Amino acid sequence: MRRKLFTKVYTQKIYVQIIHQIEDLIERGVLKQGDKLPSEPELAKQLGTSRPPLREALSALEMLGIIERRGRKGNFIKASTDSISYKRQLRELSKDVSPYEALEARKIVETEIARIAAKVATKKDIEIIRKVFQKMKEKVEKFDSSLTFQEIVEHDIQFHLSIAEATHNGVLVETVRYMVAGLKGKLWIKMKMQASNFRRRVQEILLEHEKILNALIEKDGEMARRKMYEHLEAAEKEMFDR
Repeated sequence: MRRKLFTKVYTQKIYVQIIHQIEDLIERGVLKQGDKLPSEPELAKQLGTSRPPLREALSALEMLGIIERRGRKGNFIKASTDSISYKRQLRELSKDVSPYEALEARKIVETEIARIAAKVATKKDIEIIRKVFQKMKEKVEKFDSSLTFQEIVEHDIQFHLSIAEATHNGVLVETVRYMVAGLKGKLWIKMKMQASNFRRRVQEILLEHEKILNALIEKDGEMARRKMYEHLEAAEKEMFDR
């Protein structure tokens, strides 16, 4: 059998490229356990990247047990990257959608979806969206220790999908389905939990959803577009502008 000479080519996410740079420095002994990484602004400058993918990379490395965040003291190397477990977990994590890329795409796509839905949604569509919103509202108003982050994510996904379905455009529905699937990713959940005051953010999401719903009820396309943008922008700022 002829030996395989080539491997598959693919585009790596920016945060994964950053991880590999830090990984390489650890494996070459340039960075050792206990060493402090440069500050985020300095790292971003050296890497020639913006802060969002850098924060994704640092969150991923923390989740994988390679770095430790010590508040204002900074980020420190905690462990080596030579374990089989680390390599396997990184491969799995790399398959997740980049939270920043997902939010940027959603601000383009879902804002227009909200505008279209406001124009073409039927009374039945609006009622479905209203019921999805009401279920989340009831959960939040009861707010107790049994309410989990995953439950809120599920309600959020259903709200956004119900708006996409109100456009009666299958391509848009599947596009949103793909984008919101990233909300279940390990990196997304890690970054949201790091950034959020859970109780406060859940209340804010509910209010943002209500404003979108009201715009849809009023059939105000421009208002629906604007309120959807504000909702997604708030999520992005919470995760990346800390």
